[in-house]
Amino acid sequence: MTNAAPDALGVGELAQLYVCRRQIGLVFKELKSHDRLGELPTRKAPVVEALLLSSIMTFLLSRRVLDAVRRRLRRLRNRVPQDRWASLFDTDSVHILTLPAKTARAFARRLEPMLLHQVA
Repeated sequence: MTNAAPDALGVGELAQLYVCRRQIGLVFKELKSHDRLGELPTRKAPVVEALLLSSIMTFLLSRRVLDAVRRRLRRLRNRVPQDRWASLFDTDSVHILTLPAKTARAFARRLEPMLLHQVA
């Protein structure tokens, strides 16, 4: 979009582009700091691709769980900042994601009140 002629975009459209650009920057910041994208231990293309996809899947899972937490909190949902959530998810997700499905569901039910308290 930086190649657009000065008169090609209106003020509103330009503002929307900058909002999108900022969101993209925040996503990459989160991927690098919480989803291990900044710690690639190799330059081998297949390994880098697998790690990149893993980081993106973790990010998407995190956002899906965040949406569920926000729905659960209802009126307090705007009090769950994405950066705080990313840090919390980074810490706690390993414990949940490595458990067998049946155990993970039971653990998540016990973890839910604490999780909701931490983000609210």
